[in-house]
Amino acid sequence: MKNKHFLLSILLLLTLPALLPAIEHLTLSQARDLAIRNNYDIQIADQNAQSTHQEKKAAFTNFLPSVNAAGTYLRLNKQIKYETGDFYLPVTDESGNVIIMTDENGVPILDANGNYIISNYAWLPSQTLKFGEKDNYLGTVSVTQPLFTGGKVYENYQVAKYLDLIGSQKKNLTRQEVICQVDEGYWRVIALSEKVKLAKQYKATVENHLQDLQNYYEEGVITNNDLLKVKVKLNEAELDLLKANDGYSLSLMALNHLLGLPLQDQTILLDSLTVETETQPVTSNLVEKALSQRPEISILKDTKNVSNSLVKISRSRYFPNLVLQGNYSWINPNPYNSFQDEFGGDWSVALVFEMELFHWNERGYELSAAKHARKAAELKLAQTEEQIKLQVSQEQYKLDEAAVKVKLTHQNVIQSKENMDNTADKFKEGMTTSSEVLDAQTLWQSAVSEFIDAKAEFKLQQTVMEKVLGNL
Repeated sequence: MKNKHFLLSILLLLTLPALLPAIEHLTLSQARDLAIRNNYDIQIADQNAQSTHQEKKAAFTNFLPSVNAAGTYLRLNKQIKYETGDFYLPVTDESGNVIIMTDENGVPILDANGNYIISNYAWLPSQTLKFGEKDNYLGTVSVTQPLFTGGKVYENYQVAKYLDLIGSQKKNLTRQEVICQVDEGYWRVIALSEKVKLAKQYKATVENHLQDLQNYYEEGVITNNDLLKVKVKLNEAELDLLKANDGYSLSLMALNHLLGLPLQDQTILLDSLTVETETQPVTSNLVEKALSQRPEISILKDTKNVSNSLVKISRSRYFPNLVLQGNYSWINPNPYNSFQDEFGGDWSVALVFEMELFHWNERGYELSAAKHARKAAELKLAQTEEQIKLQVSQEQYKLDEAAVKVKLTHQNVIQSKENMDNTADKFKEGMTTSSEVLDAQTLWQSAVSEFIDAKAEFKLQQTVMEKVLGNL
């Protein structure tokens, strides 16, 4: 029996670590890296970027000759037949000269039409000639090299190159958005952990005040009504602590999900809400930096380049196409050997010229459509540049405002703490009421909570500002 309990204990010790949630210790930088490795949106953007990169490689192959092979098997129901009819061929001498009929003097005899009369003919009876076989085979290997296409091959490659750049910038943009989400979740968890500590501290403060009141009540200094007010406030403090713990747990689960970790992991965040509130003024250099670094601008510039190449591709339809082609073919039956049942081969070289002449102005309509699309891309780029200029100013003002808010709320914390301590001292001296003590404690709690929110807001606004400038 003892052995059985011992084995169960060993088994429990071995399986207990797997049942307990894992503990991760993460700085903000490590959290960002973890999210970048595990985030689905980034993985999707990476696959799309790799796809456009391979498309660029595929487009480059159009500059090179292509080698193609084709084979055909043809089964005929009937062979080709030809009836020759009767043939009369003149007889010739040993030198191949036709023998002319002559008189006794050797003079050629003429017919009624004045033509020479041939002395003798050979008769070839009518016969049926058959060509080929019922089973026919054709194999061809061809090499094709475009010589001139009006520039469409080059412009198609340019389109693929710009799309490759767009894919990379979209990946970068997705990465920045994920970093912003990580920073927001990270600082939210830290802020809520600070609020949990605040709720515990506030609850302890109310409990201490309640203990003092109970002593006063037992001495008959205060009424039961004063004691009940503090008990109500203590219940509110316990409820605030419960809400803070729940909010912290839910925010931590959301952050774990964003980082690709199990939801129940007890992730410990190592950074703190210590802030440096010095900010930079909005300058033209910051605006120019944003315009040069923002992936949205790069995407729109490359989109404009794509539309410009599409205009050139549409214009290339007005030019001819010139292609050099070399072929080698195998044919059975062999036409180079009296259609024998065998394969015969031969090569050929062709210079192919092709040009579209008329198709109801389709080329003109497509060219006009491409030009309108290019103009739309140019306008979108200009619009986005103006929006980014405004955004840089707006986010800088928000950052300045957040910095001021941190300073003011910090002063409120100091003043409310001093007020709470003074009110508590006056209460002990009988110079104020319990309600004023509770009000001072509530004011201090509110001031500290606002200070925590202000610091978290400032941290997040710093990240937003970096994103606006394209620094992430």
